[in-house]
Amino acid sequence: MNKHISYEMLVDGRFYKIIKAKNYEEAEKQAREIFPNRPHAISLVPISEWRKELKK
Repeated sequence: MNKHISYEMLVDGRFYKIIKAKNYEEAEKQAREIFPNRPHAISLVPISEWRKELKK
């Protein structure tokens, strides 16, 4: 079964896009293809993680 994880891509702390990938490394690779000149500005947050925080 191909399970993908959805990551929220943030650029400079602002939402940019949702990326679906098998793991964090693959998501990071996709994000760097979108913004190759600004890897330091990119943050990836698994959506399941912030959903857990909302339920608290």
